[in-house]
Amino acid sequence: MASGARVASGASDGTKGARTRAAIITTALRAFRRDGYDGATLAGIADELGITRSAVLHHFNSKAALLREVVEPFVAQLDDLLDRIEALQPIPNRVRRRLLTEVVDLVADNRDVAAMLTVDRAVNAHLAPDLQVADRASRFVAITVGTEGSGLAATRSLAALGSVVRPLAAADDLVDFDDPATRRLLVDSALAVLKLPLPVSPGSAPSRGRGGS
Repeated sequence: MASGARVASGASDGTKGARTRAAIITTALRAFRRDGYDGATLAGIADELGITRSAVLHHFNSKAALLREVVEPFVAQLDDLLDRIEALQPIPNRVRRRLLTEVVDLVADNRDVAAMLTVDRAVNAHLAPDLQVADRASRFVAITVGTEGSGLAATRSLAALGSVVRPLAAADDLVDFDDPATRRLLVDSALAVLKLPLPVSPGSAPSRGRGGS
């Protein structure tokens, strides 16, 4: 058997059921990140826990249902963050730092699910429309672009977001998301990208009295 968390025995039926459900979610998330959603199986998840595939299906009627349970809490937290920042528009620079700090903390505190959603592009095909991460990326862009509604401004915002999420693909021992210094560096890197002045399009007059965002 693999060295995953084992389901505790000796508890009441209700407590044991809740513990089993929680252990399935934790183990599934680890398997989805390690093997990819398509590569992970309910039988493999069950084997790591020392239970049967039928026991997993007792709590989740499909692998897709288990995926939703894994992803939904993270997306809900991300939506809450974006809702709060959107309510503050227009966004001053200090709020941009707050947004990026909270985004970094959110992905760092939920590294397994954030990494899975970032690295395993195939997983999006199995997510319901209300859980699509691309929609949240579009909201991030809209917030950080502000009044500079050009394609270049959107590209800059996506580059800033990429500086935060791209390190998720690295091995855990290479990028330590638990280190406050790592988190500060990610925030500072994203802010540096957002402050880059946009090039002037050929034939347009440069803006007067306006620096980088």
